[in-house]
Amino acid sequence: MLSLIATNLEKNQKYIPFISEKSGKAEKDIMHALSLLPVVSYQEQYYQEKKSKAEELIEAHDPKDVDILALVLMTQAALWTEDKDFDGIPGITVIHTKDLV
Repeated sequence: MLSLIATNLEKNQKYIPFISEKSGKAEKDIMHALSLLPVVSYQEQYYQEKKSKAEELIEAHDPKDVDILALVLMTQAALWTEDKDFDGIPGITVIHTKDLV
């Protein structure tokens, strides 16, 4: 079974109106669909010990990516992203959409 991980899902709620507008779907329908996904949410304290390493590895490229990199380092999960800032970071596995289709 595929499990998805996310940092503080509350931070990502701000994208629901954007997704709604782009997809033409009601926000409540998007929220319902998201609730059906196998998502495990982690609070920042879970991956706090990896934040300094994540800052060292990615902060110069994009400081907004520190939290997700710290979580990936903590869980050893593969990261599905199109963000090129993660390419070449030692110790993580990056998966791009083209790798899945």
